[in-house]
Amino acid sequence: LDRASGWYGFAPNQGFAGDLAKLGFRGVETRALLVFALEDLTVTRVRQLQQMVSNTLDTEELVRLIDHGAGFGYIQAMTDLGFKKLSSEDYRRARDHGVSESFVREMAGLGMKLSLEDLIRSRDHGVTPEYVRAMRSAGLQATQEDLVRARDHGVSAEFLRQMRDLGYSKLTTNELVRLRDHGVTATYVRRVKDLLKEPPSVEELIQMRSQGAFGSR
Repeated sequence: LDRASGWYGFAPNQGFAGDLAKLGFRGVETRALLVFALEDLTVTRVRQLQQMVSNTLDTEELVRLIDHGAGFGYIQAMTDLGFKKLSSEDYRRARDHGVSESFVREMAGLGMKLSLEDLIRSRDHGVTPEYVRAMRSAGLQATQEDLVRARDHGVSAEFLRQMRDLGYSKLTTNELVRLRDHGVTATYVRRVKDLLKEPPSVEELIQMRSQGAFGSR
């Protein structure tokens, strides 16, 4: 891969600054013009941005949007995905939390058409499309809220598969969370089942584990 290095000069287009001033943007200095140039921002796109967000944009906020990766392309994509007329702060916050257009599209493709707040929460808690697919493949059909809770408590697709292989194929999210919270592992369940005549219930497993019965693992 060829690389090059060196200095470059930036000659701001004062005509562009004048056009922005006509749209209500004041104090468009050289740094802002450089940011806009690197974003390939045009007067037409600025007008479209003004129409796509619910609040009034000023120069500082427009620069901030671009600096946070929530420029014209991102807001246009999110608008096309159904997130229309949000505030510029909402778009910027979503981008800061890793809610990309591909994340929204993949989650929607999995039947999870979530609000922006739920998308941010899912992203923050590690409920990714990969996690959703893995959990479903392991046999759990759950809501977004259940998946967030499961992820927070360390319920993995591998844990689901292990418990299913041990005969616990219809566990609820609440049961899975309680098992994990009480340190009930597949190794522990296997040991208990080998020592008892009848397979223990979830409640019995939790009680035995809490009391330290049959070892600590």
